[in-house]
Amino acid sequence: MKPRSLFRAKTNFRCSGVVIIDALTTSDLQTARRLFDDLAHLRDQNGASYVQYLKATTKTELIAILDAVRSSALNGFKPILHFEAHGSKGNGLQLGPIGEIVSWQELGDKLREINVAS
Repeated sequence: MKPRSLFRAKTNFRCSGVVIIDALTTSDLQTARRLFDDLAHLRDQNGASYVQYLKATTKTELIAILDAVRSSALNGFKPILHFEAHGSKGNGLQLGPIGEIVSWQELGDKLREINVAS
């Protein structure tokens, strides 16, 4: 078998930090908190990028978080967003203990605003 050549890509990717959005319930494994602790440890040890943990248990909270990220992006913040949540293909992202749903369309619209701003 002939070896494949390496895939190479040139990019101008820049990241100012990671925003972890936790939409899990208290009965779920707390993977968002664990990720934050691990990344915060690396940040503190190596001077890595900004890391923030935010809890979103309702649609209103999630929209407020995404609007705040967009506002920061307009001021130069280049985020990586990491969601810890449940969802379904047909309905969207499920939030917190009552399972409020944010449709994929609504989420996509908010993420698009962040992309344009950053």
